[in-house]
Formats: sequence, C-alpha cells, structure tokens
Amino acid sequence: MKKFLAILLGILMAAAFTACGETDVPPADTGGEGQGEQTQGGEGEQGGNGEQGGEQTDTGVKELVFGETMREDYVNWFGRDLLQKRAKSVACNNTASGFEVSFHGTELSMTYISQKVTQEEGFLEGNCYLCIQIDGSDDYLGGFTMLPPRSSMAKFTLAEGLEEGAHTVAVYKATEALCVSFEVGSLSTDGYFTQPPAKKTLKIEAYGDSIVAGRGSNRLPGETETDRSEQENGLYSYAACCARALGAQYNAFCVSGSCVGNYYNGTDADGDPYNNEGAIVIPRIASGYSPIANAKDVWDPSAYVPDVILIELGTNDIISNYIYRFADFETQIKENYSAFIRSLRATVPEAKIVLCCGSFTYAKYPVTAYNALFSEIAESFSSDGNVYCHTFSVPTKKGHPAYSEAERLGGELAEFLRGLIA
Repeated sequence: MKKFLAILLGILMAAAFTACGETDVPPADTGGEGQGEQTQGGEGEQGGNGEQGGEQTDTGVKELVFGETMREDYVNWFGRDLLQKRAKSVACNNTASGFEVSFHGTELSMTYISQKVTQEEGFLEGNCYLCIQIDGSDDYLGGFTMLPPRSSMAKFTLAEGLEEGAHTVAVYKATEALCVSFEVGSLSTDGYFTQPPAKKTLKIEAYGDSIVAGRGSNRLPGETETDRSEQENGLYSYAACCARALGAQYNAFCVSGSCVGNYYNGTDADGDPYNNEGAIVIPRIASGYSPIANAKDVWDPSAYVPDVILIELGTNDIISNYIYRFADFETQIKENYSAFIRSLRATVPEAKIVLCCGSFTYAKYPVTAYNALFSEIAESFSSDGNVYCHTFSVPTKKGHPAYSEAERLGGELAEFLRGLIA
C-alpha cells in the first residue's frame, strides 16, 4: 500500500510536467519502429454494410488530420479529449475516451502515439489497450486490442477486409491514464468519410478508482485477478455497462488507488513516515483534462454537461483505515466526500449525483461493512435534493468485478437510474 501511494504522489507531482500539454512536442522515436505499420490482427469479422440510411454520397474526404481542429464535422469524440495544436494530435488519455467515425470503404487506419506513464514494475506494464467496435458490435472482449508503444507517430490499422460499403467504427481507450497515454494524429480510409451517427442525448459521467477503471474486469471465469494491463478494461466497468444499458454517452475520470481524503500524518507500524496525501487524486484534479495532463490543461465543463454523475470512491480510504487505524475516520471521510460532492454541484448544479457502493469485496478487509456511510452522506444532502445512494447487491466474487459481474451490477444501476431520470 505504501509503495502504491508513493506512485500516486509521483503522478501528482509530475502532473505539471507530463508531455500532454500544448507546449509539448513529441520526442523522437527511440525504438526504431516509429513508422512501422501495425494491424488489429482481424479481417473484419464484425463486418456488415453498416448503412446509415440511404445511398452514400462521395465526400472526397479520405483523411482527417488533427492539427488546427478536431474535425468534429466527421468525428464523434467521447471522453475528456484534448486538441494539441503544436503536437498535431488529439490526446485521448482517459478511460473510455476515444472516437467514432463513419466511412464508405473497406478499411480504417490511424496514426498515433502511445507511451508508458507508470514506471513501477508490476503496476500495469505500460501497454495500451483499445476496444475497437465495428458496425455497432457490443463485444468488448472480441474488440479488445493491444496498441504497440510508440513515441512518434506510427500507423495502426483499426479495421480491414470489410465488405465494400458503409461502416461505423468506434474506438475507446480501455486502459487508464495512470498507466499509458494515447494520442491520435490522423484517420484515413481507402474510401471516404461520411457524417457520423448522432450522439446519444443522455449523458453520464463517472468518478472513481480502479473499480471505474475496470481493473481486473477482463479476466475470464476461473482466472486469477492480476495487475496486468490485459485484464483492465474500462469499457467493462459497472459504470460503462450502466451507460450502455441506458443508451447514454459516457465519460470516466478515474485513477486506481485514489482516495477521497487524507487522515493521518505520522508513522506506520514499522516506524516509517506515512500519509496518503498523494492518493487524493480525483478530488484534487477532477477539474483537469486528465490525471497525466499538463497542469494548465483545465477541462471545460461546458463541453460535456452530464445528466447523471456516478461516484464510487472511498474503497481505498477504508482499506487504508484498516491498515493504519485512523482517528475519527468515519467523520473525516464523510466530510471529505461531502466536500467533493459540493465541488461537483457547484460546476454542474442540475446533475443527479449517485453515490455507489458495495461492488468490491475484499477477503482481508470488510469493505462492505462501511456501505451505510455512503447512504448517510447522501442523506445529508436531502434538503438540496439530487444526491442519492445506490448499494449494489452482494458480489459473487472477491476483488474487482469481472466483466460478467460488471454487466450485472451495471444493469442493477440502470434500473435504479431509470426511476430518477424518467
């Protein structure tokens, strides 16, 4: 736990300097493979004509370059994405961030940069995974694809061998920002781009830790949970599954290990100095573009105004409390959580805020024993309204929810939300 919190502290300290800001220029590729073409590895099994309604008109647009604009005339962007004019790219670093395009042709490619962020061995290994969804596919395991690391623009084939015709491809970052970056320089097709589908009107935003990041969600039945990147799929968190069940847009802002507050500043059982100051990530930088963005890159809240905000934080606070036995912990976590809610309410006053709890169980620490805390926090806002609590049914497995569990929990939450947004 101490080593993990030290990692988060390092991330916070580096936030002002990480190469995602307007002043940064991508470094030269040291791997000697910068322009080598990579492919998804499939032949477009998800194909189909993907017609968007009627005969298509040739727009003559075969390539979209993100230099001065994000080309929103042809691209639907999802998540907190950042246009970097000097780098000539769009940074899609956050979980579930990405894009959707429609085209007439047989293939789609992009140029990209993806670099490791975390330097700690064993804490995700720095590989970036995408979910590539072709023609409306809802198979987020079959579309799960590793993106080779590159420090200068390289080409990657997102879809190929499709039936000649109209297609729509959506690409989402499955790996959290704390692990690896992802920037898109251009998109190209062998045919021509057409207007993308209309975006969904309902908007959901989720704040959280490794649970929202989808840590361990990709593991198969019977497979042991690990910290490897191939097991983390942010499109299979309960929050993402809930958004899909409601047919909603989805934004996520999450950092594994994040706490809501700091409760102790002293020494641990070994006599070493300890506090979890570095783990208070989400409340401190929720107004930013990304946990790894340059400090000046503040997110414009008017770019995405959620109807519903989901929060599942506090798990790491509770685990830390069991290890270090903080004084007056319950009072402090209530105060810290409430302060975070007030900051969100000040930015998005009309959004319905739902505190989620109970999706994570841990054999060593009875995390769910604190579920009542979150109901009490929500009830403390009863005079203001629009703050609720949802306690999930008891998970069937210990640890982070696997994809089948996340789908079940997301369905439960969707039913709860239908009663709020009807």
